[in-house]
Amino acid sequence: MTTGTLSSTGSRSWTIYSTQTPGTDYRIRFTSTSNTSVTDISNGYFSITGIAPPTTTTIPPTTTTVPPSTTTAPPASGKLHVKSITLSLVPYLVNGLSYVRATATITVVNESGALITGARVYGIWSSATTDSDNGLTASTGKVSLSSNLIRRVTGQRFTFTITNIEMEGLSYDAEANAVTSASIVVG
Repeated sequence: MTTGTLSSTGSRSWTIYSTQTPGTDYRIRFTSTSNTSVTDISNGYFSITGIAPPTTTTIPPTTTTVPPSTTTAPPASGKLHVKSITLSLVPYLVNGLSYVRATATITVVNESGALITGARVYGIWSSATTDSDNGLTASTGKVSLSSNLIRRVTGQRFTFTITNIEMEGLSYDAEANAVTSASIVVG
């Protein structure tokens, strides 16, 4: 990797294990070895494809009696919306120069207020930087999306706006959002 610069046009190879799930939404996280609070995430996504499937071993079944369940899972239908957007600023010091990026943490819930796992949230950054990001909500119903890294100037405003949410079996109800856009100013 490159040391002491903001970007690199070089390349790096590494081993992808056969147990890695193929997908198109992988990103790379870089963390300083001398200061673990200095970190960055790639702006673009990359794909992992063509991995040989892991070996499957068949184990003879055992007999277990399970009483019938008295509850059923809710159907995968209904509506989802944004419960909250929380913004924070992450400062960086590179070669003695101050940089900053904003992080938006978005919470997605269904119409009953239950946290939604696996919804893809799309949004755009405006004002201090222009960027579009998307990511999947975790089991906490939250996803964190980061803006581009820019030179820090007091008074800069980062604004994040939700543009869409997608999840199979659920529809996005933008009118139910508690908030659709949020801003934070560099102090």
